[in-house]
Amino acid sequence: MSEAKSIEDIDDAIVPAPEHTDVPEETTKPVIDKDTRRRLEDALEERRLKKAIEDDYSGA
Repeated sequence: MSEAKSIEDIDDAIVPAPEHTDVPEETTKPVIDKDTRRRLEDALEERRLKKAIEDDYSGA
C-alpha cells in the first residue's frame, strides 16, 4: 500500500455515509421512566430553591 489512509477514509470507501436518515424525533430522545423523571424534576426544583435562598441571603 503506497498511500496511507485513515480509518475514516477506509470506512467511507466501504460503507458511504448516508446523506439523510429518516429517524423519527421521538426515537432520538432519551427514554426516562416516570419515576426517574419525577426524581430528576424534584432535584432540579430543590436546587433552584436553594439557589434562590442563597441569592436572597447574599443580597444579590
